[in-house]
Amino acid sequence: MADIITLFGDASGEYEEKRSRFICSLHRAETAREAAEFIEKIKKGHYGARHNCWAYVLADGTKRFSDDGEPQGTAGIPMLEVLEKAGVCNAAAVVTRYFGGVLLGAGGLVRAYSKAVSRALENSVLCREETLVVLKTVCSYSETGTLMRIAERFGCGKIRAEYSDTVNAEIPVPEDAEERFRNEITEAFAGRMKLTETGREKHYVPL
Repeated sequence: MADIITLFGDASGEYEEKRSRFICSLHRAETAREAAEFIEKIKKGHYGARHNCWAYVLADGTKRFSDDGEPQGTAGIPMLEVLEKAGVCNAAAVVTRYFGGVLLGAGGLVRAYSKAVSRALENSVLCREETLVVLKTVCSYSETGTLMRIAERFGCGKIRAEYSDTVNAEIPVPEDAEERFRNEITEAFAGRMKLTETGREKHYVPL
């Protein structure tokens, strides 16, 4: 599966032309509902603005946009194109426009909305989204050193362990390395250590 590149956190950027301010707010959104909630939040925060145009793209291929009263094709689509050109998904962008009293024309609007998103992306930290498979096992104290060394070599997440007479450990393993990790554990412990999947979680690695 291709890597998913998304936003590590929220970001913003601003562009000004002929006294009109274009303020872009970026947010990681993994579902249409999350994107819609973010868009509404920005609209409420900028209720006095003339326009709050938006676009979002999800990892499942969903794409939506709105010109919010601007001439058709001058805001939402250009914003979406900037996100797609950057290779970013699971991301929502809202550009708030405070009108400066001078009409910009279609070309000027396309440029302004695109520039606002580009500047917000320049201020953002992008990351690679990984799916981790959480594997649970029970081992002895003497075996934990070997287990942790193997986990580190495979780029696993932080091991969560409970210590009693034995060690109950949960190891988040990168999805694309699960089979190789299991094989390595089987070989290292001669088949004695059993691994059981307990769930999956997402992990974000800054680029």
